[in-house]
Amino acid sequence: MLVIAIGADLLMKRTSAAARGWLWLCTLVALLLLPLGNLIPEHSLPQSLTFTALSVHNRPNPMRGVESGFTWLAALWVVGCLLMLSRTAAAVTGALSLVAHSRVLGLHHGCAVRIADAVAGPVAWSFGAGVVVLPAEAQDWEASRFEAVVQHERAHLLNFDSQALLIAEIARAVYWFHPLVWYARGRLRLEQEHVADDHVLRCGQSASAYASELLKVVRARKRVPLMAGAGVLATLDRRITAILDEGRSRTMLNWKTKLSSFGLIIGLVLPLAAMQSDRPVYKIDDGVTPPRLIFKQEPDYTQAAKDAHIEGTVLLTVVIEADGTTSDVRVERGLDPGLDANAVEAIHQWVFKAAEKEGAPVAVSARVEVHFRLK
Repeated sequence: MLVIAIGADLLMKRTSAAARGWLWLCTLVALLLLPLGNLIPEHSLPQSLTFTALSVHNRPNPMRGVESGFTWLAALWVVGCLLMLSRTAAAVTGALSLVAHSRVLGLHHGCAVRIADAVAGPVAWSFGAGVVVLPAEAQDWEASRFEAVVQHERAHLLNFDSQALLIAEIARAVYWFHPLVWYARGRLRLEQEHVADDHVLRCGQSASAYASELLKVVRARKRVPLMAGAGVLATLDRRITAILDEGRSRTMLNWKTKLSSFGLIIGLVLPLAAMQSDRPVYKIDDGVTPPRLIFKQEPDYTQAAKDAHIEGTVLLTVVIEADGTTSDVRVERGLDPGLDANAVEAIHQWVFKAAEKEGAPVAVSARVEVHFRLK
């Protein structure tokens, strides 16, 4: 998913920063949805079922050794995730404290503007009512500079950039081990600044004058966590280049476009999340009670098999899920292509009382025999 997002970002070089920023935000949201695969049922319940008998055999679980072997990696991930989340919690606390200890300057363009001695550059906090926090020196700025900076920070408030940054921080905490997630977070922050710059230019500011004011304002060497702002020195050259690029697209995305594209992303990710679910699959042994067949759909006898007088048994391997449905049905020993396909189709409609481990329903692997007999 991250590689696809990087490729899409490269193809969107001449599109607006708003579109690229939305791409990265949707990608980070999609990454957070992937672990929800365990909660998504893979099959719906069958509509018409009848009783039958079942033959279930022990089958080794190929993931069992892998799960035990990588327990230490799971512990390492938990530690890293908790450390990253604690940093995010500290950032939220720090932002709230900064706003609480700032001084009211007034309203400008409908947004609250405050002054704080603790910030090196202007920042915006879009949670709650939203507020723009300026450094103490802002009280001595020229009117043109003050106007440009407040317009920039107001764009962050309108775009709910602090909320987007919180999503990025949570995604980075969950996938702290993955360098491309850190890259995606950095790209989101940069595009947020480009979008805010585009907003200032769309409001009528001269590109050269705004770039000049930006050079005088941006002094911070570190970003304020979870607070969108006029930027840091590390990205200033790219922003100045983008501001002075007359051929650059500066269109904004409307909510209809955002919602439709986000819906498309969700529609693509949820099936992928269900497919990559890594739920444990047990074998039936002393610690796991076997599943019990409740309902079944009888498989059809193909006319070709009848004419050829084919009889026998199709042996299938199947995973009986914790909700009683079946998945991963495969033919281990076939009888006839048509009968094999009908057997698989029928098994998908069977319903079980799930196997249990320590009183809780679990997924188990099993072999199922489907018999075909001519009357």
